[in-house]
Amino acid sequence: MSPSFGYGRGGRVYCYYVSAPLQRGRKVVEREGVLRRASAEALEEAVRTQLETVIPGAADRPLTQMLRPVRRVDVLPQELRIAFEAKALPRDIRERLQSCDAHPD
Repeated sequence: MSPSFGYGRGGRVYCYYVSAPLQRGRKVVEREGVLRRASAEALEEAVRTQLETVIPGAADRPLTQMLRPVRRVDVLPQELRIAFEAKALPRDIRERLQSCDAHPD
């Protein structure tokens, strides 16, 4: 998903994330499990909440700083999958996380 924005009534700016195919102008087929758009505020809060459970003291940091060890965030209908750059995390945190290789797709 990529960040985007639009203007509402009175010039109010709405920030959201758009699926990659939709961002590229492709037609996205409506089917179960496909997210076309997500509110930026809601998505960023969900990511922040998840990162706070993994990274000690993260609640006091700006989101941009919390995202430094993050390689990728996959937004799925029922879950967020956050992939970290292993070398960017302290060993004790790495040992608590599930390996991406072990996650069934």
